[in-house]
Amino acid sequence: ATRARISLRTPPEYPFDEIRVRVQSNGYDAVTTVRRDATAEVDVPIWPGPPRITLTPERTFVPALMPGANNRDRRTLSVMLTRVQQLR
Repeated sequence: ATRARISLRTPPEYPFDEIRVRVQSNGYDAVTTVRRDATAEVDVPIWPGPPRITLTPERTFVPALMPGANNRDRRTLSVMLTRVQQLR
């Protein structure tokens, strides 16, 4: 495979309309926008050997700290990595 397709989605309780995520791999650097209740896909190059793909969201949230939320989840969350697919 020479590329990988990364699929990202926001969790159901995501409090914002969208989030920008920086995707880096082997010198490739891009920013994609993930909208609430939608999947965003980005293709990144990969080379032989173990690939390293870095995802950096512009912001995070803690469900338990969101105003009006009835959620006790104290994890720091952002986007969900839902799929990684090798492409030729």
